[in-house]
Amino acid sequence: MLGSTLDSRDEAIRLFSELKDYCVTYGDITLDFSDVIFMSRSFADQFHKEKLKWCNTSSVPIYIMNEIDQIHDILKAVSRTQKTSKKELSKISIGIYQV
Repeated sequence: MLGSTLDSRDEAIRLFSELKDYCVTYGDITLDFSDVIFMSRSFADQFHKEKLKWCNTSSVPIYIMNEIDQIHDILKAVSRTQKTSKKELSKISIGIYQV
């Protein structure tokens, strides 16, 4: 499904898109990362976001197996930075001036 290097956000989005079709037919999902030798921070970040969305909208669990230590570490690091906070936005006035 994916190569040994996971480089982009688009790859993570495509992965979860394909998983939707897969789980309809097969049920539980186990992602085997045994052939993955590199995962970029951007892929890991998007993967985490997509996995959170998945968990909130699907009853089908996703399991990860056979990831090397570096892959495990980057996924763990990204999960720690994904704190959802409700930021309060304040209105500011912006002036447009012609010179």
